[in-house]
Amino acid sequence: MAEKQKTLVCGDVNGNFNTLFSRVESIARKSGTFEVLLCVGNFFGADNSQLDAYRIGTRKGKVSYKV
Repeated sequence: MAEKQKTLVCGDVNGNFNTLFSRVESIARKSGTFEVLLCVGNFFGADNSQLDAYRIGTRKGKVSYKV
């Protein structure tokens, strides 16, 4: 039997990437690590400037991510 995989699912991000990564890190501290985060709904928002810091590496999430 295959090992179980922990998945975290979130709803609309709307460009609020700092909030997203903060909540993801908080959940990981309380519940343990997970293998994948699925973002459903509106990922980007009218202002996506928060994403720039993650793209260029001045901010880093504690979990790996692909955009």
